[in-house]
Amino acid sequence: MSRAQHPGTRWRRPGRGSAWTTFYLSSTSSRVVSARSRRKAVPPGNVACLGLTALQERETTRILKDASLPGGPCSGPVAELALDRVSYAIGSCRILHYEIEVEARTADASTFVREISTLLSSRFGDTLQTWRYNKLTTGFAIERLVSGNSLSLRPGTCTCLARADYDLIDAVLKHP
Repeated sequence: MSRAQHPGTRWRRPGRGSAWTTFYLSSTSSRVVSARSRRKAVPPGNVACLGLTALQERETTRILKDASLPGGPCSGPVAELALDRVSYAIGSCRILHYEIEVEARTADASTFVREISTLLSSRFGDTLQTWRYNKLTTGFAIERLVSGNSLSLRPGTCTCLARADYDLIDAVLKHP
């Protein structure tokens, strides 16, 4: 089954930390994936000759964890947790955004995905919030807020988004 057929729940966590260390996840199935979307990393001529323009500069580091249900009806992983650290480059600043995506690995794992989401929510309460936006639109909203001086950033710094920042981003995305 593809990820598109089984959309997951995205959680975002303001600030730094490892919200996921208390879950029973298979440490042997961890994979780290890095994705770069940088204007400087691709020669401009290569992109331009295809008629494309870079929209956003960001770097995503993803840690994948398989989630299993010990003693459950399924053998092997039933869900996957993707732990994302996204670094947006806006002007001379870096802005960090964290996500936890919970995705079904099998057709009958939707109940397990809901249980993991409920567990995350009950365990971490207000420090996690459901985030229904993708990384591209989140980045666009951050850029809009930075250009309007609605986010307080110091040039040359790396900033972790706070709860109030996410409230502003959410408002921008709800009312574009």
